[in-house]
Amino acid sequence: MVRNTTLLIITTLAVALYSILIFKKKEILLPENKIAKILLFVFPILILLISFLTADFFDSFFGKYVYLQSGLTYFALFCLVLIVASYTKHFKRLTWGVLTLGSLLVTLPSILALILAKFEVFNLAGKLIFFIENWDIVATASAVIVILALIYFETIASTKAQRIFSLILILLHLVLISFILIPDIWYALAFSSLFILLFTKKSKKVKIFKTATFYVFLISFLFSLMFIFSSGPTSKLNQAYSTFANQVSGINYGFIKPNINLSLGLIKSELIKGRIFGSGPANFYKVWQQEKPQSVIDSSYWSVEFSSSFSAITTLAVTFGVIGLLFILAILILPTVKVFKGVKRIKFKNEDGEDLEFNQEELFYLLATATLFIFSVFLMIFFANINIATFVFALALALVLGTFYQWKRYEVSKPYNLITLIAFLLLLFGTILSINRIRSVYITNNALINYRNNGDIVQMEKDLTKSTNLVQRNDGGYRLLSQFYLFKAGVISNSTSTDKALLQEEVIASINNAVSFAEKAIKIDSQDFNNYLSSGSVYVYLMNLDKQNKDSNYQKAKELYTTAISLYPKNPSLYLTLANLEYSYNQNSTSTLEAIQQSLNTKSNYSEAYNLFSQLAAQNNNQELALEYATKAIQSDSQNVEAYLQYGILILNKGELTQDELNQAYTAFVSALTLDSNSVPAAYYLAITYTIAKEYDKAYELVDILSQILPDDESVQELRATLLNTEKVQSLLNASTTAEIVSTVSDSETATTTTED
Repeated sequence: MVRNTTLLIITTLAVALYSILIFKKKEILLPENKIAKILLFVFPILILLISFLTADFFDSFFGKYVYLQSGLTYFALFCLVLIVASYTKHFKRLTWGVLTLGSLLVTLPSILALILAKFEVFNLAGKLIFFIENWDIVATASAVIVILALIYFETIASTKAQRIFSLILILLHLVLISFILIPDIWYALAFSSLFILLFTKKSKKVKIFKTATFYVFLISFLFSLMFIFSSGPTSKLNQAYSTFANQVSGINYGFIKPNINLSLGLIKSELIKGRIFGSGPANFYKVWQQEKPQSVIDSSYWSVEFSSSFSAITTLAVTFGVIGLLFILAILILPTVKVFKGVKRIKFKNEDGEDLEFNQEELFYLLATATLFIFSVFLMIFFANINIATFVFALALALVLGTFYQWKRYEVSKPYNLITLIAFLLLLFGTILSINRIRSVYITNNALINYRNNGDIVQMEKDLTKSTNLVQRNDGGYRLLSQFYLFKAGVISNSTSTDKALLQEEVIASINNAVSFAEKAIKIDSQDFNNYLSSGSVYVYLMNLDKQNKDSNYQKAKELYTTAISLYPKNPSLYLTLANLEYSYNQNSTSTLEAIQQSLNTKSNYSEAYNLFSQLAAQNNNQELALEYATKAIQSDSQNVEAYLQYGILILNKGELTQDELNQAYTAFVSALTLDSNSVPAAYYLAITYTIAKEYDKAYELVDILSQILPDDESVQELRATLLNTEKVQSLLNASTTAEIVSTVSDSETATTTTED
C-alpha cells in the first residue's frame, strides 16, 4: 500500500513539474528513433484500451482495494520512464547514486534488524524493517547493490580503499541474498555478472580468475544450479542448505508460485475465450479462480489465491492478452539488442596506453545502465513478484532510453499539453484514492483494536462507517459493515435490558442494515463471490431468528450461495457452506449429502468434506462409516485438527475399549493438541481418555487447567469432581500440599538464617 501510494505521489509531482517546464520552454525532448517513440506513446494507449475492454474499467484501471497491478500503476511507470529518460544525461551521478542509496536504505536496515533479532531486541528490529514489507524487496535491492559494486570495482575503483569498500558491499549482500533463498534472483544475478564479465575486462594482461566479477558469477551460477533441478542430489543439497540458512539467519521465507506449464495454460485459456486484450491489469486473481488447474486443487495449495503466475511476463500475458504480450516483448527485445550493440562499441584502453573513448565515470554509468537492464529483463522473465519486476524494469528502461538512444527537442503542441493535463489529473485522482484506501485500512484496524480494549460498539460503528465512506466503490467495506451489523444484532439479543420492545426494534434495525450493506456490496461488484457469501450469511442468520419466514430466508441464502459457487466453481469450501445451510434448514435432507459430494467431486482429497460426512454418519448412528470417513479426513490432511478430534471422539463412543483403541484415541487427541496447543476440546477428551485408562493423575492435571479456563462449564467441573474422589488424585494432592509446606518451611528457615548472619 505504501509503495503504491509513494509511487503515485512522486509521479504526480514529477508530471506537474515536467508540464510546467515544457510549458515554459515550449519544447519537449523525445527520442529520434521512430520505433522507440512509437513504443513510448502506444504503451499508455494500450493500458487505457485494455482497461476499457474489461468488465469494469474502474477496478481494472484504478485497482480494487489496494492492488498494485492496476492500470494506473503501469501508467505512472510510463510517465516516470518518459521523464527520467528525457533528463538522464544531465543527472548521471545522481542516477546511480540514488540507485545505490535507495538500495542501501532497504538492505542495511534488514541486516541490522537480523543482528538485533539474534540478540532478541525484537521491538527495534521490527521497527527497522516495518517499511520493507517483504523479503522480495530486500533480495532485489541486494542484487542491485552487488551489480553496482561490481562495476564500481571494475571501472572506477583505483585505490586499495575503494576496492576493499566495494568488495565488502558485494560480500555483505551476497550473504544476505543467500539467506533469503529466492531462486529467481540468483538466475538474474548470474546472467548479469556474466554480462559484466564479458564486457569489462578486455586486456590480455588481466587474468579472468582474478576479477571479482568472475567469483560473483561462479557463486550465482552454483546457487542457480542448486535451485534449477528439483530431484536427485541437488534437491537434497537444496533442502540441507535451506535448513542451515534458516537456523543461522532466522529467515523462514516460503516462496511459491505457479509453474511455467500452469502459467502457459492460463494464457491458453484466455486465448480460447477470445480475450486478445486480456483480463485487465488488476484481474489476474479472477482468472486464477476460474481457470485453476485440477492438479493445484488436489494439492495443499488449493486455497492460495495467487495474484501473479510464474513470472511478470506470463502474468502480463494473462492481464494484457496476446496484443499486450507482443508489445511487452518488443519493449524487452529491441532495447536489449540496442544495449548489446552499444556496449560492443566501447573502446577500452589498449596495451600502448592510449586514452579511452569514455572516461571512468562514463564507463561506469554506461555499464551500470546496461547491466541493470539485463538484470531487470531476467527479473521479468523469471520473477513472480510482478510489482518489483516491472518497477525495476521501468527504471532500467528509462536509463537505457536516455543513454543508448539519441534525443531531439520538439516544439510542444496544444494536444500534447492536453494529454499532459489528463495524465496529471488521472494520477492525482489515483493518489487521493490510494491515500484514502490506506486511511480506510488504518481506521478499520484501529476500530477493531479499540473495541477489543474498551467494548464500545457505538464508536466501532462510527469508525467502520467512516472507513467505508472514505473509498469509492468499496464493496469490501460494505461486506465488513454487513457482518458488523449481524454481530451487533447478536450483542443486542444477548443484552440484559428489560425493555424487550426496544431490543427487538434495535435488532430489526441492525438486521436491515446488514441486508442493505450486503446488497450494496453486490451492486458494486457482482463478480466477486465473497459479496454473495456475505449476503448469504445474513439470510442464514434471519433463517434461524425468524421462524415464520424460515423458508423464504432459506431460499434467498441458497440462491446467493449458489451464485457464489457459479462465480468460483473450483472452490470446494463453497459447497460445504451450502451443505451447512441445507443441514441447518432440514437435517434429514439428502441435499446436504449431495452438496458435500459436490465438494469432493471438486477436490477428491478434501479433508473438511470427509470430516463433515463423518459427523453426519455419526449422527445417524453409523459408527463404522463415521470412522471410515474420519480416517479419510486425516489421510487427506494430516494437519486437520478437527479430523483428529472427530476420530478420537468416535473411538471413545464405542463403549468398552480395548487397549489398542485407547491408544488410538490417545494418539488422536495428542496429535490435535500438537497441532493446536490451545484446543480446549482436545485437552478435555484427552483427560477423559486418561480417566478411562485409570491414569487419574494425568487426567486431573489437564482438568484442573481446564476448570480455570472454563469455570462455568458443567462437563469440566463434573469430570473434576469425579477425579477428586479417586484415591490416586487424593494422594497426588496430599503429596503436592506436603511439598508446598516443606518448601515454605525451608524458605522461612533460609530467611531467618540470612537475617541472623
